Amino acid sequence: MAEQLSLCRDVDIDHDAVYKYILVQVRTRDKAHNKTVVRGYQWAPFHDKIMEKLSSEVKELALECECIGGGKIKHCSTERTIQVYGKSMVCSVTPHYPVNP
Repeated sequence: MAEQLSLCRDVDIDHDAVYKYILVQVRTRDKAHNKTVVRGYQWAPFHDKIMEKLSSEVKELALECECIGGGKIKHCSTERTIQVYGKSMVCSVTPHYPVNP
């Protein structure tokens, strides 16, 4: 079952846009192994739409998932920056910690 976790990408986000994201714990059904993944897409008007997509993907891998937070991401690849901020009304509030470059 732990091998299934490796088939689930750690990060899948869009580039060069501002969009909603979720932070999700993906785990084996026996709860023996888990990892945290990030998903963020410009096409998603709401956080729950991203969760629906990820839920169907992990179900196919015989895994479970739980949203542990969400907010917004501003990604600018030319400046090599990612700003993470905000909160989700559906998911819990993700603690955002400032990082100095």
